[in-house]
Amino acid sequence: MMMIKILIVEDQIITAMDMRMKLEDAGYEVTDIISFGEDVLQSVKANEPNLVLLDIGLAGKMNGIEAAKSIAEFDLPIIFLTAFNDKSSVGLAGKLNHSGFMAKPILNNKLFAAVEQALGSN
Repeated sequence: MMMIKILIVEDQIITAMDMRMKLEDAGYEVTDIISFGEDVLQSVKANEPNLVLLDIGLAGKMNGIEAAKSIAEFDLPIIFLTAFNDKSSVGLAGKLNHSGFMAKPILNNKLFAAVEQALGSN
């Protein structure tokens, strides 16, 4: 059986580590945790994840929307994470190829359901 590899792009380290623990306990491999959108492309190339969990509101020069655009050529399922129900961000993200949105805080059942749905739809 192939191990499903997931990249977490989240600038809140506690949130990222919590997701990593939940995903690894469920049998997924977390390839990397990245805090800055500028590092997404390099990690995708190096680690070849099957799915990206991507926070819309990243710190740094590149937000989650821009980071998603930088990896569009890889045609990976992306689940956008957001702490805010910001209609403009959600609207911009909605124009990109994505597999869903998850509001923070991330609940176990919603995390696993979103991951399974995203992987099944790609």
